[in-house]
Amino acid sequence: MKAQTKSFTLVEVILACTVLVVVLLGFGQAIITAQKQTTALEQEFTILTGCEEVMDRLSKLPFETLRKQDGASFALKLSPESIQELSGKVIVSEDLNGNGKIERDAPYYEGNGDAVCVSLLFRDKLILRRIICKYPTGVIGQ
Repeated sequence: MKAQTKSFTLVEVILACTVLVVVLLGFGQAIITAQKQTTALEQEFTILTGCEEVMDRLSKLPFETLRKQDGASFALKLSPESIQELSGKVIVSEDLNGNGKIERDAPYYEGNGDAVCVSLLFRDKLILRRIICKYPTGVIGQ
């Protein structure tokens, strides 16, 4: 008696290879998508940290000088190896709650002209908004 050996037919081998290729292409696409999302998140983080640095510099300016920064622009490099700098815009207004109106009960409102809302736009998108008072906390009444 001859021993029977089990082997795969050519059709089964081709079918198995096709399934393997489809699975590997799916993994490859997932890796490419993950890399694109990582790059986009790194860029957003760089923009946010750059805007926070700009806001810190603005908040240290004298109050009257700060009010004159309305419409000024600032530049950010999105990566250390990037040659191009992209610019953002500073908006200084007395609209403290961002609804287009100046209201006496807005947060930190201490009277007419004692506080401003500083907004930083980058690519025409609001990135950071902060209310800056003329008199820092703890100075009033001393």
